[in-house]
Amino acid sequence: MSVGSDRVVERIRKLLALSASTNPNEAALAAEKAVELAQRYNLDLALIDGLPSDPYVERSCEVGAASQWRWLLMSAIARANFCRALRRRERGRLLASMFVVGEPHNIAVCEFLFGYLAREIERLASKGWRRAHLVYGEHIEARSWKNDFRRGAVATIDGRLRERSQLFAEGSVRAEALVLMKDAALIEALERFHPNVPTTTVRVRAGAAYEQGQWAAREIALQRAVASTSAGGQRMLCARRARYGNLP
Repeated sequence: MSVGSDRVVERIRKLLALSASTNPNEAALAAEKAVELAQRYNLDLALIDGLPSDPYVERSCEVGAASQWRWLLMSAIARANFCRALRRRERGRLLASMFVVGEPHNIAVCEFLFGYLAREIERLASKGWRRAHLVYGEHIEARSWKNDFRRGAVATIDGRLRERSQLFAEGSVRAEALVLMKDAALIEALERFHPNVPTTTVRVRAGAAYEQGQWAAREIALQRAVASTSAGGQRMLCARRARYGNLP
């Protein structure tokens, strides 16, 4: 890891202290700053001719219990931050951690965002279940309902992260070139660490809980880490407002 990356990772890690805040706005602001810091560092590296980016590494990241919604969340976060996340298996059993391939500063952002977003989803799932329980009583099972809710929430977050990534890519010629370069480098790194990785198809069990999770996740503070000043970015911003309103 380069000296520059060491400093960036250390600054990102200092933001981790705020992720445990009971104030959602404070935690969201810390997440925003972490993403902005990493994206600015990625762009700065791309500006320097002949300077290689930090070497790609593989890190085992804890995602808690091997619940599907958790590895779907980490996968979505990794894709949006120049990384890729892979499930870990041991003797055919899924583990409570994932392999994340990427540059150290980008992996640090993934770990940070996962902790913040997973807590928000759990908070919303508990809040939603309390309401659902009043309506359905004992006719539905809490664990199943919450899991469907969480997966719905992850689907919304995934869409919002993809939108933010597209806004970043359309923000400037430098950003667009960086995204293409990172995608190519990631493919090479994945082949090096895990050649012939199989793809997995996820089945969506749509229902009331899933839809409520999709709806509720729109209130999670997930601010863009870059200003949407490009024409493409403004078009997407207008379309998003037309669909969702002025959400953070």
